[in-house]
Amino acid sequence: MSREIKFREPMRCKCGQFRFRYSWWDGKWSWPDFMPVADVCCKGWHYDNIGHIEQYTGLKDKNGAEIYEGDIVCQVHPCGDHLEPRRVYWRAASAAF
Repeated sequence: MSREIKFREPMRCKCGQFRFRYSWWDGKWSWPDFMPVADVCCKGWHYDNIGHIEQYTGLKDKNGAEIYEGDIVCQVHPCGDHLEPRRVYWRAASAAF
């Protein structure tokens, strides 16, 4: 069984819009051109200096969207009566997201 090894890197435009640059590993690194020219709002995309690249968790939400580190997901509260927003992150002690 194999799983996809994918990453995304945040980029920001001078106007404040965010986009992600995606890459994956399939024996070699692939960095596709992720934005068509028509999608560039004001010429001037740059790498955001957030200091991390987000890894794909291998999970998808109920709508089929991929979940990456740093995403906000809703978790059912232990009492079961409401949802709580939680940030997805890697926990080394349990080797799990």
